[in-house]
Amino acid sequence: MARKFNASQFRSRMRTAVNKFNNDLRREVNKVNAHNRQVVARVNREIDGYNHKVRQEAARHNQQARIAVAKYNQAVRTHNSRVTADRQRLRTSAATIRIRTVSTSYATLGESTATLQERQQDLANSFGASPTYAQFLEMAERESANGVAVVEALLDDSAGDIPADDTGILEYLTGLSEDLCDRWRGAIFALNPINPDAARHFCTSAREIFTEILEVWAEDGEVEGADPQCDRTPQGKPTRKAKIRYLLGKKRMLHDKLEVFIESDITNIIQLFGVFNQATHGTAGKHNFTKLKAIRKRVEDGIMFLATIAA
Repeated sequence: MARKFNASQFRSRMRTAVNKFNNDLRREVNKVNAHNRQVVARVNREIDGYNHKVRQEAARHNQQARIAVAKYNQAVRTHNSRVTADRQRLRTSAATIRIRTVSTSYATLGESTATLQERQQDLANSFGASPTYAQFLEMAERESANGVAVVEALLDDSAGDIPADDTGILEYLTGLSEDLCDRWRGAIFALNPINPDAARHFCTSAREIFTEILEVWAEDGEVEGADPQCDRTPQGKPTRKAKIRYLLGKKRMLHDKLEVFIESDITNIIQLFGVFNQATHGTAGKHNFTKLKAIRKRVEDGIMFLATIAA
């Protein structure tokens, strides 16, 4: 015979069943929540670990950059103290360089070098009394002097020895990219008068380094964010000039004359690449060690000049 339930018993059993269901549900929800918390905690630990590594790498890179820039600045000061008494000769050399190179294969480079020297003098006249631009003016003077020294070395096989300062370039490149550092070491190792591939190797590595510095320190998105109307390449990317403006703006040193000098300096170095390639593969003959040393110094200092502005 079927057992009968009264209403009170039915409600009691229903409450028991509902409570059991709710308890089972809570246990299941708690298990899911506990699992989710474990997953979130693990993901957060992984994110924290990744961010810690990124911060460590950024700190290492910044430290390497500071060491390299400090070395370069010391080299600039050493150089400038060395040539203080000889600046008139450098100005005279720059003033006559157009005449000396006009009928040679170095005419374009000579014009560019003379223009760079004139722009350096314009900077000195415009900002010489301002402590804000003192370091930039020191670097600009060295860049201009290096440009003159290269042309003099190219024109005169008996040109004096080129002092070898530690510019800090290897420390800088190590922090920027181990691959670029290895490429640069290889390019320097290959820089030999009897090596027919020296120009291609050296110039390719130098171009990549200039490009990488601008890509790392002046990313396209940052440049566009700072100036949506910035100059662009036919491919729609910010130009080198736009990136230079961005870097100067970050240092609160944005001025047309500084911008023009940096652009002229890079252009002068790129024109030197053309001369180097021509001499290696054309009728101009091979470069001797003095010329190669002058070219290396010009390019290394140019890289560190841009790196110091970017850092």
